[in-house]
Amino acid sequence: MARTNTRVNTKTVTHESGAGRSFRSDIELKRTAATCLLFEPTFYERGNDIADRLASLASKVKFKDLADTALWTRKGLNLRHVSLYLAVLAMQKDNGSKRAFVGDVIQRADEMAEMIALYWKVNGKDAPLAGGLKKGIADAFGKFDEYQLGKWDSRNSAIRLRDVMFLTHPKPSKDREDLYNRIAEGKTLRADTWEKRLSAGQDKGVAFSSLLAENKLGAMALLRNLRNMVQSNVDRQLILDALSKAKWDRVLPYRFASAVKHAPEFGDALDKAFIKSAKAAKSPSGNGLILVDVSGSMDWNMSEKSDIGRVEAAATLAAIAKESMDDTLVYAFENSLHGPYLGRGLKLVQDIDATPRGGTRLGGALRELASKHRGTKFDYLIVITDEQAHDSITSTPDAKTKVMVNVAPYKKGVAIGNDWLRVNGWSEKILDFLKVDEDLLNEI
Repeated sequence: MARTNTRVNTKTVTHESGAGRSFRSDIELKRTAATCLLFEPTFYERGNDIADRLASLASKVKFKDLADTALWTRKGLNLRHVSLYLAVLAMQKDNGSKRAFVGDVIQRADEMAEMIALYWKVNGKDAPLAGGLKKGIADAFGKFDEYQLGKWDSRNSAIRLRDVMFLTHPKPSKDREDLYNRIAEGKTLRADTWEKRLSAGQDKGVAFSSLLAENKLGAMALLRNLRNMVQSNVDRQLILDALSKAKWDRVLPYRFASAVKHAPEFGDALDKAFIKSAKAAKSPSGNGLILVDVSGSMDWNMSEKSDIGRVEAAATLAAIAKESMDDTLVYAFENSLHGPYLGRGLKLVQDIDATPRGGTRLGGALRELASKHRGTKFDYLIVITDEQAHDSITSTPDAKTKVMVNVAPYKKGVAIGNDWLRVNGWSEKILDFLKVDEDLLNEI
């Protein structure tokens, strides 16, 4: 018989047994959503477990908190699937504004079908669509023109645009009746995209060349297809011109690190584009000390299809912050402290990523930095980490503002004092400290 008269350990710890802390449900919801690629596993947790935790947290918070988190992750952090998932979970709450909320979350035409697929994943394939979801998707249908609807209507999708129409019954305005009729009849919509040109049998090189010349290839498609363009002998100058003109505001920073891996011959152009994008971010000014976690748990790909790990995502944030600060020292840590690193942009990202992996001695790294820079007052101390430290924080360098940037969706975070801010995510948006959501600050 097992003993029952034993002491229960109620101490909060990280996955690596360092001193940790728990969070209020609405804060934990934001923390998890901001760092989550839905259903993707992390070093310590399975993807389904993270999704289940989101569902549990969603049931504990008010509709407004859930809606605000969904809209923030979609519009502020450009995270699609987790925001759609939160919107689906919000359908279980009693609130009269669900229709408007659903329409607001949907920012891309394919997200209408994706939201329905997630709804059935949560509630079962035979579940009738909730009224708020159904009406909100119908409203969103009217936001997209023929090009946008056609671009995202893939033949490989289980739920097609025509299915969405029959499930939600959007009402067309007079000038859209013909468009809606053609969708209902299953006719091909006019959308001149690279996918449709290639599926029609057009030569890859010809298709990409004409799209680039006509400025019809979006920033994300441009990054994803650099290798295809190189292999298809697309004119180099066409690609360089496209990289210099692209709008990067909806591209997550770590995508540049992935692109340079696949097309190193465009490394200089990608670096210029990254730095240009970084300078446009509303990052803090002043002098800074940045510490990037390169421990083993950070050496885990963002998704099963990705070749980018959280170390590189963290390093891109460090590179962005460095661009806006007057004087910045960048270090990395695992069991040991590394740096300071020279350089900037994607070269800085690559150098940090090349650092040996090891444990997570965050407390030790901060103590060493405090000793190394004794007598120096920094405007910002920024630690970018998954927070799963082995040890506790006992001393830090002298800084006016200390910020813990969390880049992983773990339930427990590292224990920090009231003089720290805590933000979550890997988008450059989190570096906009002047407008940071107060709910993301460290709360006791």
